[in-house]
Amino acid sequence: MQGLLRVLGFAGLALGVLAYPAAWAVDRAAGTEVLIVMARDAASEETERGLWELNGSERAEAASIYGTPTKEPVRLVFADPARVLRPKEDPSLVLYLLRDGDQAQTLWYFALPATAGGLVAGAALLFLSSRMKRKKADPAPSPA
Repeated sequence: MQGLLRVLGFAGLALGVLAYPAAWAVDRAAGTEVLIVMARDAASEETERGLWELNGSERAEAASIYGTPTKEPVRLVFADPARVLRPKEDPSLVLYLLRDGDQAQTLWYFALPATAGGLVAGAALLFLSSRMKRKKADPAPSPA
């Protein structure tokens, strides 16, 4: 039992130490930089497109045709291709459309809890392992 606790403790510590580097590596390998947009319904989208064309708006405002954009782009890993959109108004933009109730989380969102949980659990398991070792090492008191 003590050996299992030690192995699990070291595995937890390894998870805690490697969570951020692993998130960075996966993000660089499979991440896509997108601008998240809370999507409009199709009728509102057509109305916004018409207003955008009438006003001769800047290309930077093209994302507002499709919904309410966030301020800054984020990197998403394994983004659903059905939700990724390159608008014809500005092909340099990459939008990720969120519908009601949808969420988009980055790997960095999960890296902090994985780091904290791994380090705490690993330390706790190693502590328990050392306590078991001490109890076995203590000799039983002899009857007097």
